[in-house]
Amino acid sequence: MAGKGDADGAITSNKEAIKHDPKNAFAHNNLGEIYLQQKKYVEAIAYAREAIKASPKY
Repeated sequence: MAGKGDADGAITSNKEAIKHDPKNAFAHNNLGEIYLQQKKYVEAIAYAREAIKASPKY
């Protein structure tokens, strides 16, 4: 979604996925990437760390 210009929709979708599965490394990583593109570095780092915690090999 974010790649098609719907960052808000992608954020909502990934946050919903995390609600259902808090250890969803893919969704955490996606949010990190979206926030990185938006230059929201604090949020990007936080979600990247959560992705690593959820799956250290990620």
